[in-house]
Amino acid sequence: MFSSTSALTDRATEVARAEALGEWSDSFAVNSRRESALLVPGLLLVVICVVGGYFLLGTDAVPLAGRIVFALMGLAFFGIACAMAWAGLLYALSGRCLLHRFVRGFVLERTRGAVRAARYEAVAAQLFTYTEPGDSTGSPVDHVVLRLTFGDGTVAAMAEPHYGSAEALVELGERCGAGEPTTLSQLDARYMLQVESWQVRGRTD
Repeated sequence: MFSSTSALTDRATEVARAEALGEWSDSFAVNSRRESALLVPGLLLVVICVVGGYFLLGTDAVPLAGRIVFALMGLAFFGIACAMAWAGLLYALSGRCLLHRFVRGFVLERTRGAVRAARYEAVAAQLFTYTEPGDSTGSPVDHVVLRLTFGDGTVAAMAEPHYGSAEALVELGERCGAGEPTTLSQLDARYMLQVESWQVRGRTD
């Protein structure tokens, strides 16, 4: 069994009481590994691109044609680095995404943003699985993705690795009526999590 990783917050308690969700069961963070893994690497890549570009364009050791090619490649990497850093900054400004489970429903909360309560039967849920490739020293990591659709059409997608709170996501999805998980490609899963992460600043949910 997974272990609860977060405490019940005052805001979650208030909205849960207003919706009569019953006794609190547990709380855990979702998407935290993914959202926290963008800002620092993105900033480092930006610095590397700027410093590398400065030295490359300021040297005569590389022919002009070569410098042009490297400059174009550097611009592409610089754009990717800026996108990573910007996404990481938005996640940091939005705060962690927490799920609080109660007897009759759950509360979804951004620690620096919105909070929302729902009963299990009032939300449509889909479960997915996908695999992130490991690095040079690690093995591929299986992930569970839970996609929730609220009554007003708002969508919230969240993911956890098998060694995190994946089991809790499966249990929540099943309480909301999700069927068997569908396998996604890594690209499709990342896209879903990018565009459907709930209440990220700079984007309208």
